[in-house]
Amino acid sequence: MSTGDWQESKEPEIGARHLLLCRDVAFDPAFPDSPYTARGFLSVFRLSGDVPAVWHDPVYLYVEFFGDPGVYEIWFDLVRFVFDESGDIADEIDEGCYGPFDLRLPPAMFIQGRSYPLKKLPLTGPGVYEFQLRVAGKSEVLLSTRFLVEVTS
Repeated sequence: MSTGDWQESKEPEIGARHLLLCRDVAFDPAFPDSPYTARGFLSVFRLSGDVPAVWHDPVYLYVEFFGDPGVYEIWFDLVRFVFDESGDIADEIDEGCYGPFDLRLPPAMFIQGRSYPLKKLPLTGPGVYEFQLRVAGKSEVLLSTRFLVEVTS
């Protein structure tokens, strides 16, 4: 899991929405009101052959941030869930961390979109995975999105 300088008494005022996993995010400055276009939303990865495997095709995370102006350090943790016999989450396995990335929130911007390309996505086996957005200074996950990995023979 990612680490940071956690200061429980003073967590930054930052929020996020729309953590989207997709095949591509295009940016077009000609449309300043909506400059991002996300394509090919991903909710299932189908692997053929042996696992563990590494997904080499482009994968992007798109997030919209809001909050107090400033510079924030963010990470995306990749975790895989292990379920017990009753279907409850028994464990989270740390599969990787992407970042840190510097996020700049300027004054007078209510919502700011960002795209993050991810390379070499490790998929260690079938099951449910989750990207968890974390911010240095915040003790909890800011936002998360899940996807399924299926393995075919």
